[in-house]
Amino acid sequence: RGTVQAVSGREARTSFTLRNWSPHPVTAHLRAAAGGFATNLDAETVECPALADVEIPIRFTANAKTKPGMHRIQLKVAWADLPEATVTGYAPVDLRAALVPVAETAEWAPPPPENRVTFRREGQMAIYAQAGEPIRATIHNVRVTRYTDSLKATLRDLDNQIVWQKTIPVDKSAQLDWTAKMTGAHLLELAPGSGSAVVEVQNRPVGELATKASPLNLFCSPIQRVFHVPADAREFRFASSDGGLDETAAVRIVSPTGRVVLDRALMDPSPAKPVTIAVQPDEAEGLWQLHITPRQDVSLWLDGDVCPVLSASPQQALKNAE
Repeated sequence: RGTVQAVSGREARTSFTLRNWSPHPVTAHLRAAAGGFATNLDAETVECPALADVEIPIRFTANAKTKPGMHRIQLKVAWADLPEATVTGYAPVDLRAALVPVAETAEWAPPPPENRVTFRREGQMAIYAQAGEPIRATIHNVRVTRYTDSLKATLRDLDNQIVWQKTIPVDKSAQLDWTAKMTGAHLLELAPGSGSAVVEVQNRPVGELATKASPLNLFCSPIQRVFHVPADAREFRFASSDGGLDETAAVRIVSPTGRVVLDRALMDPSPAKPVTIAVQPDEAEGLWQLHITPRQDVSLWLDGDVCPVLSASPQQALKNAE
């Protein structure tokens, strides 16, 4: 069923499909487990009709000390008291920290058009709003050469429930206007396929997600961004993947003290492994700068002691909640 998105401190759901290939009905005994999570099944036994599927939902919540990143939920199923009469399935989970604004700013200038991200294939944005505040955005499906893919845009609330969805034809735009029911960061998912997507968000703390599970896929987007590194940070990792041999990108990362920690030339290929960046004591609890100029397609992500959300200005920046 793909990777499940979850937020620290909030209950999330996943499900497994259990297929009984036997011509006889069986009673299956279930056990769910996940390191760093509390898991709950609706029932510990389930009746499985012959030659039929049964859906097994699991609710789970991350423990307070579980770090954001990739995890997995395990479901073990036994249908007889024999070692070989068991099967185990796994569901991947992308755990994100709850996000809050770095600064308490009421208004700011929107980023200029030349500093907007053009998404390729798929992408995600975190948009923070208080309960009762509107989330407004203009979403463009921008044609790429001969491709005419429609763009699917989906807004999810803090519980990963779909609250707004739109399919946008190529060369067209759609208006997102939805009032937040809960305070927190909502997730805007974009799937432009072989086309591209550009989003204009009105007056909200917002940023593009750049995680290992959901990298930021840029298309011809020279951008300047800031991201937050927490107070207890020791190191984080930056990774990028070129779209091809002639689709490299210039990358420059600068700490709050002005120290240049990465300076890659435009024609240099991305390394196969992530670059580990040490955080000095006076560089933690601050906003770092990322400048990237791709020749065409490039994907990038952040991992480790860092908030993997890239914002166009300090006033819009988000950080992991305490």
